[in-house]
Amino acid sequence: MSKNTTTWSIILENAEPISLLITSFEIIFTSIYGFIQIRNYSIQKSRETKWKQSETAWYATTELLESKEYKAISEILDIDGSCFEYEGIQVTVFHKDIDKIFRIENMSLTEQEIVIRKCMDRHAQNLSRIEFAIRDELFRFDQIENTISYDIAQMLNFNSIIEYMKYFHYDYAVSFVNRFSANRSASNDPR
Repeated sequence: MSKNTTTWSIILENAEPISLLITSFEIIFTSIYGFIQIRNYSIQKSRETKWKQSETAWYATTELLESKEYKAISEILDIDGSCFEYEGIQVTVFHKDIDKIFRIENMSLTEQEIVIRKCMDRHAQNLSRIEFAIRDELFRFDQIENTISYDIAQMLNFNSIIEYMKYFHYDYAVSFVNRFSANRSASNDPR
């Protein structure tokens, strides 16, 4: 019994440092687990944010591309001699007429010019909304850039359109278009 009592007395004498050691390990492991959980939560939130940004970019792009005004402006800029109907009015446009259509002086306009300018106004409003969303970090420019880069490049061929948007204070639309201009200059694109 005396040997047994001695063993228990040794264990009891050393219990406090062992208990402190065990408690220290518990704190360390709990801290590590907590940091891992915080990191995993952060990664998950980052993925959710990226997904929401992509989804927002998709909706903005889809809304832009499906608008009848975008389709009309896209045709005007792409095809010389394009014809389209807008709100019951048949319109024919040639590239040589674009500077006249988007003039900012002598605002005596024909019915066709009014229709085309109406389409451009709506298109500029959509571009402004996209620029505003990019600035608010709802999505990134590169998420939408390739979708409409061709049409914006066509628009950049007609300075009168940019001057028109500036004159009517579509500042966000001009900023959005300028993003493409800056990218085109940076890449030495010959367009």
